[in-house]
Amino acid sequence: MGVIIKSSIKTTFISYIGVALGALITIFIMPELLSPEEIGAYRYVVDMGVFLGTILQFGAANLADRYFPKYAKENKSAAFVKFLMLYPAPILSLFIIVFIFGKGFFVDSYLKSSPMIGEYIVYIIPLMILVLYRTILEAVSRASLRVSRPAFYRELLLRVASIVFLFLFYLKWIDLGGFILLTTFAYLANMLLLVYDERDLVLSKGGVLKPQRPEVKHFLTFSMYMFLGGAGSLLVNKIDILMIPYFSSAASLGVYATCFYMAAFIEIPKRALTQISLPILSKAFEHNDTEEIMKIYSKSSITQLIIGAFLFLMIWVNVDFIFHIMPNGKAFEEGKLVILFIGLSKVVDLLFGMNSELLYFSKYYKYNYWFNVLLAFFMFLFNYLLIPQYGISGAAFATLLSVVILNTIRLIFLKRVLSVWPFDKNTLIAFALISMIALISLWINIDSIMLQFLMRSLVISLLFYLAVKKTNVSIDLKELLSNIERMILNKIYGRKE
Repeated sequence: MGVIIKSSIKTTFISYIGVALGALITIFIMPELLSPEEIGAYRYVVDMGVFLGTILQFGAANLADRYFPKYAKENKSAAFVKFLMLYPAPILSLFIIVFIFGKGFFVDSYLKSSPMIGEYIVYIIPLMILVLYRTILEAVSRASLRVSRPAFYRELLLRVASIVFLFLFYLKWIDLGGFILLTTFAYLANMLLLVYDERDLVLSKGGVLKPQRPEVKHFLTFSMYMFLGGAGSLLVNKIDILMIPYFSSAASLGVYATCFYMAAFIEIPKRALTQISLPILSKAFEHNDTEEIMKIYSKSSITQLIIGAFLFLMIWVNVDFIFHIMPNGKAFEEGKLVILFIGLSKVVDLLFGMNSELLYFSKYYKYNYWFNVLLAFFMFLFNYLLIPQYGISGAAFATLLSVVILNTIRLIFLKRVLSVWPFDKNTLIAFALISMIALISLWINIDSIMLQFLMRSLVISLLFYLAVKKTNVSIDLKELLSNIERMILNKIYGRKE
């Protein structure tokens, strides 16, 4: 088994454990120990630090991904890494100066509706710096084909640390400020571990790479595209988190962030599907195999739709049960529509298949960045219009509306430039089956909420199983189920594969 495949398997395994720990922290531990306002203040400070740190590295991580092999061949990898560590310094310094002098105005704007955020906003700067250099060092590790350790630090170390810090909070040894401070130290430990792993490059003797003027120009142009695309993509994921406290309150953000995490489970299987499909898609573009590209596009759409719809229904029809077993669940029921709208936005994104990946491998890859910027614009506009009137439900609906509009634009663009289309008669059949399953499951009403949860979950699982097995709506899923059945029977009867 190759190094890349081994690392990929390890990283995927670590990521899924991280997701499970994240769910434990977000849905059960935090609501038990923290108020919605405290959760909102914590989420805002950490997410803002991550958001700014990722943006202000100004494409340095992308430079590592693209140019590290070139400088490694020339025995200049250490000099190049030192250059990358200094590359974002000017824009980072400028931002810190602006933040220091504008801090009063910035804090005042949040003190009106979210005073608790103002108390801890100072932690954004150290978190931002630590995330910035973590992002660059992770890219260096990735370029050196060391991907599992950074994933371990990011997905497991930080989450286990959060559980420990929350236990200290439970013992009343620390308050919310102490929790955020210790979280900052956990990010520091993450960065220092990465420095240690890459010490031969980061701490080696020797000078910093001094690129020639044409190289500098090329670096800046490339970084600008990466910056625009990355900023747009990050803004899409964080803009609601940034705007809710301004128009509403930290407590509303706490409810929103918790309910958003529940709905985000729907997109988890896309990671595995994308990892499997990307090498095949890359090869198809290399050989200009339009038929294969069309097949991948269509199959990814129908497969992702069925899996996404299954997960969405399992969450949505059992949403009352989730709030029932969740600590302090009554305080979070305000976010029920957040789960609905964010869940639907994830299903819509899955329905449109691998449209972003298709653009990435085509000669029109630059349009991906502009589509991200366009999505960020829609998100800002709709959040600005809807949050003041509809609160966190408006923020969630803004996401759904933005995702539908942008995916439709991207769909039309791909049809025009690549002549590909993901939908066929199976899409309509899938929608009909999903609608029928939804109606049947919602029709089940039992006085015992636990029994209702079990019955609804069983009916949804059974009907989806029959829909896939008894129709040809998704050949890939049908084959997958057959393989799983065969594997189980072989285990039961002791037969060899």
